Amino acid sequence: MDAAVKGNMDKNTQLASNLQSIVIWGSALGGAVLAATLQAYRLPSSFEFSGYTMAASAVGGVVFWAYWKLFFVKRQFRGFKLLQFLFTVVLIGAGLAGVLYPLRFVSREQLPQLFIGLSTAVFALSGVGLLLRGCKLMFEEDERNNAVGSVGETD
Repeated sequence: MDAAVKGNMDKNTQLASNLQSIVIWGSALGGAVLAATLQAYRLPSSFEFSGYTMAASAVGGVVFWAYWKLFFVKRQFRGFKLLQFLFTVVLIGAGLAGVLYPLRFVSREQLPQLFIGLSTAVFALSGVGLLLRGCKLMFEEDERNNAVGSVGETD
């Protein structure tokens, strides 16, 4: 194998490893903050921090850390895809519960305004998701084009 190709592969592997670390630890931090915030929230619009808040923070961080570790693992076993799917469904359900739970304290008069705000947020986040997907497709196409162009090249 050409030394330049091997060096490029090592650089890509290191970049992927760094990106995985950012995803894992960034999500773990976000999960920790989310769990702590949900545990500490008290009506009417106040926070009460306690030992339970620290425990919830630790549990939230570990759950998100484990989630991404499961997705980035190299070894696969029987039922691996099912486990990934179930873990994803549980996290989505927990996220929705975390968003919708405080809505039970909202008065009926405020629900139409809240619905407008939530709808706007859904559309905005969907737009961001579509933009990210477009970027992903663009990068994949660029990677394919670069791979095709560099197959026969030698320096």
